[in-house]
Formats: sequence, structure tokens, C-alpha cells
Amino acid sequence: MLVVNPDERVNVHDVVQYCKEQIEIMDRKDSAHKRGASKLSRNGNDSVIESALTTLDDPDAPEQRKRPAVDPCLIMDDIIEKLQLLEYGSRFCRTRGRPPISRTYFAVKQEDVEKSDIKVEYMVELCYWLMSLGFEDSQR
Repeated sequence: MLVVNPDERVNVHDVVQYCKEQIEIMDRKDSAHKRGASKLSRNGNDSVIESALTTLDDPDAPEQRKRPAVDPCLIMDDIIEKLQLLEYGSRFCRTRGRPPISRTYFAVKQEDVEKSDIKVEYMVELCYWLMSLGFEDSQR
């Protein structure tokens, strides 16, 4: 669910903490059901969680260990929702003859579908439009 007020949004550190607590609960349940058996297998998710925690907690971590803490497609979903609140389809796409972007447009490299310079041009035009919205409001 989209939360408009930034003070009410969930912090990424809280999400990571919640996930760690849920994993601990799953491990406890698993060990209670299978005394003496190995811990609940999460198919390598421990390393992903540790990587996310390392990236969040240590900004000076080596480049090869840094991984995004949040999936780029989830971020794009949020961006698209916010663009829809600004009537992006009618006020930007139709007036400029641009197609609406997909949830993977900026999140996934698709060199064979569309070149990067076209994506950069789209991003610049979109940012210019977004900034002009604030300028229009200040002129009123």
C-alpha cells in the first residue's frame, strides 16, 4: 500500500529487523519439530540477508559485497504508483507522445529492446516534467 506521508513510511532497517525476527521464529519452530535435525533450509537466503545487512550497516563495504537491499522492480512499482497519482498517463505520456514505462523499464537492463541513451532521454524528460509540476504550483 502506498503511504503518501513520508513520516509514516516503513524504514528499510525496520523491514530487515522484522525479517530477521521472522527467520528466528521459523528456525525455532523447525528445531522444535525436528529435534536433532538440521536448521530450516532457506536455500541460501542467509547469505542474501547478511549481504543486505552488510550493505545497510557498512557503507564502506567492498564493492563486490555490496548488493541492493531492495529489489529494483519493487522500487519501480512504487515509482509507477506515484506517477499515476500525478496523472502521468494523461499529463506526460499523451502530451509528449511517449509510451508509459513498465515496472522493469529502468530496473532491468534490456539493451536488445531499447538502447540506454533512449532510456536516459526518457528519464531526463520525465524529471523535467516532474520539476515543472513544482514550478507550476509555485507560480499560483
